[in-house]
Amino acid sequence: MKWWRKVLRLAALLIPLLSFVLSWNILITSVGILVLAMAAIELYRFSHPLFNTQLFLQCRSLFKRQERGRISGIFWYLASSFFILFFFEQDIAIPALFFTTLGDGMANIIGEKFGRKKIFHRSLEGSLACLFFCLVAGLILKNFLNITPLQILLGSITATVVELFSIGMDDNLTMGILSAWVMSVV
Repeated sequence: MKWWRKVLRLAALLIPLLSFVLSWNILITSVGILVLAMAAIELYRFSHPLFNTQLFLQCRSLFKRQERGRISGIFWYLASSFFILFFFEQDIAIPALFFTTLGDGMANIIGEKFGRKKIFHRSLEGSLACLFFCLVAGLILKNFLNITPLQILLGSITATVVELFSIGMDDNLTMGILSAWVMSVV
């Protein structure tokens, strides 16, 4: 994982953290504006190949190589965040966003650095890191939100399984939405 991408991943924690200081409607509106802005950038870069090439040359530490020809993970994270904030209650949305940000980020960092046992093109070590950080985040958030240990456990397991099997689909889109859905039906 590139250094700037790690910083961007940590900055993404601002979305769930801001929920504690901003009104819910302002947060949803702000993230919606970010989604629209990122969608405009994505549309522009796909309709202007020279801009796309220059963007990837100038900002190569922010993008994965394969994102040059497909929609970026940044867009999928923002779109997923908006969907989660809009359709789920705060007590469900906030842990789901933490699971996506911390769980996926730590799975990537630990998996790249310590991953030895491969499972479905991922590493066992990365997946265990994902589960661990999701559980820790959920247990900390339990002190501030109305969420049960069972919801935390099932949401964490869901996020980890989705991260493990998200080959071909961006887990920035799927992890949070599916873990939020599972926590909301428990």
